[in-house]
Amino acid sequence: MTFVWIILDGLLLVQDGLHSQLLQKVLYCQDEGESNPRKLAQIMQNLGVFISVKPKVKQTAKSVVVKGLERNISSQYEARCLLLGLDSTEV
Repeated sequence: MTFVWIILDGLLLVQDGLHSQLLQKVLYCQDEGESNPRKLAQIMQNLGVFISVKPKVKQTAKSVVVKGLERNISSQYEARCLLLGLDSTEV
């Protein structure tokens, strides 16, 4: 019986470790606002996220992807707020 509990305990530890390392993406469309490369680089460095901004085909909107690790999901939403010019309480 002890052997089974040791295996289960080990599996739970591995699962917890994996969950904090999974890549998460926050995707949204941005209708207006500039995508200043210097501002993007500063946000990426300060919050530890990767930001990709691409124009949408045949639309004026831009597709924005904010990537980061699951354990830093709050940093991804903070980056989104900064890019949209929102107060963090408006999320």
